[in-house]
Amino acid sequence: MALFGEKCTRCGRRTKHAYKDAPTCEDCEQELLLKLKAEAEEARQCPLDGTAMAKEIIMSIVIDRCPACRGVWLDGGELEYMKRGIEIGTANDLVRGIAYPY
Repeated sequence: MALFGEKCTRCGRRTKHAYKDAPTCEDCEQELLLKLKAEAEEARQCPLDGTAMAKEIIMSIVIDRCPACRGVWLDGGELEYMKRGIEIGTANDLVRGIAYPY
């Protein structure tokens, strides 16, 4: 391992952290775990138009978003989690994440 850590295999930042024996920064590990959680969740239909909704990760939560009408649907407790995030100053991340999903 390099003095300042090896490069994360996902984002290239230096890290001393590893996930499954690969250098992976803690932020990327968190995102990987959320993506695995999203894949394990049951697919839902949009209550407005019946389109299969896509899973997206915003503010460290998995949300359901309709690709047709762009409606966003939250599970129990997720709105409160988002409110807490906004209260501590992460409103810009929320808006950026919903407007420009990755």
